[in-house]
Amino acid sequence: MLQTVYIQAANTSRVTSKPEKGFYDLCLEVGKKCLEQIDPKKIDSFYLASMDPSLFGLKGEFQAELAEELGLQPREMLAIRGTSSAGGVGCIPAYKDVASGYHQYSLVISCEQMNRPTSMPEPSCDTMAREKTAVQEMLKAVIDHDEQLYGLSMILIGDMIERALLRYVGLSRAGFLEVIPKVTMAMCQRAALYPYAHFYGKNKTIVDYQNSPWVSNFYRRDDIVPISTGACAMVLSSVVPPPEIAGRVVELRGVGQGLVHPAIAKRFGPVTSATSVRRALCELLERTGLSLTDLRSADLAFPHDAFPSISRLILKEVGFSHDESIHGLVSGRFNPCGGLVKCGHPVGCSGEMQVVQAFQQMTHDRAAIPEDLQRSPANTAFTVSVGAALTNVIAIYLCAVDQLDSETFSLSLTPPSG
Repeated sequence: MLQTVYIQAANTSRVTSKPEKGFYDLCLEVGKKCLEQIDPKKIDSFYLASMDPSLFGLKGEFQAELAEELGLQPREMLAIRGTSSAGGVGCIPAYKDVASGYHQYSLVISCEQMNRPTSMPEPSCDTMAREKTAVQEMLKAVIDHDEQLYGLSMILIGDMIERALLRYVGLSRAGFLEVIPKVTMAMCQRAALYPYAHFYGKNKTIVDYQNSPWVSNFYRRDDIVPISTGACAMVLSSVVPPPEIAGRVVELRGVGQGLVHPAIAKRFGPVTSATSVRRALCELLERTGLSLTDLRSADLAFPHDAFPSISRLILKEVGFSHDESIHGLVSGRFNPCGGLVKCGHPVGCSGEMQVVQAFQQMTHDRAAIPEDLQRSPANTAFTVSVGAALTNVIAIYLCAVDQLDSETFSLSLTPPSG
């Protein structure tokens, strides 16, 4: 019988293009914050996720050094690297450890450093050029090599999905260009309130948006994610968090993963049929006993939105109509903190970051979620993170309950006599 899995603690660093710290120090910062109320020696397994931790010179077995500095004595430790889905993927073994009863406490830290720390010496022009090239090569690595040779890029993939989606719903490019500014501006307004967002405090006007340069046939610069650095950490456990740690308890009900071939040319079916998303959702529903109706009735959703087409394609697979998707994205039911497009997208970290944001909303964490940004109700949520061009998709479902006010929940925690 599977154990119930609770989020004991979760936090994130500020996501930014001007980080004050490097990869190791960011991981150490979020790890220490996460363990403030938890004895580090209770951590049974430790997972560290990143697409490329060596981008700015970090090498060697630094995970062991990090574990020692955090005071951990894990029985199991694993680095998850080389995939842009690393943050979401890292949540899978941590969940399974606890749900299976194999471990009682599991720590997941994910981080991506895509920008030079401001604490480092001012680089030369040649160094800056090399670092820019390294970041570009890292991002290109998620595209199939043969398709790279034909000039395929992530922006073109976003455009291709957008064109297919608009044809599917019967919307012209002109009609799309009337809708998309509303979505982007709504995301910007929410991220301006979220203290950890890349664009925190930056209130843009519609004129600012209209002055943003075009980067593709459908998108302006403001419509797509920035290059960001950030880290987050989360402790999963079968032990219910005590009231002094969390007035509301958040349960991580289940996870699902869907994979397809990285080469788009080798996939089957129309572009608007995201097989990997469907597989992730089906696995999630099978493991949790939930239905698509349960997902559609969730209070909050955090669909990956590196491009506007990706989030709407995910919502389409859940069963939302085009109008429902647009309304949810504008109103804040979907991506209530501003999405990756305005919170930032540290690629190997963003999957876990979505879960952390859901936890902050569901626990009414006023330090992270100011009153103007708080969604109500916030009792159920799901996240969908994406690696590469919908190659590796992770779906996660969460539910919350008022620990101090729910008699039924309290009774369910009472161990049977004898």
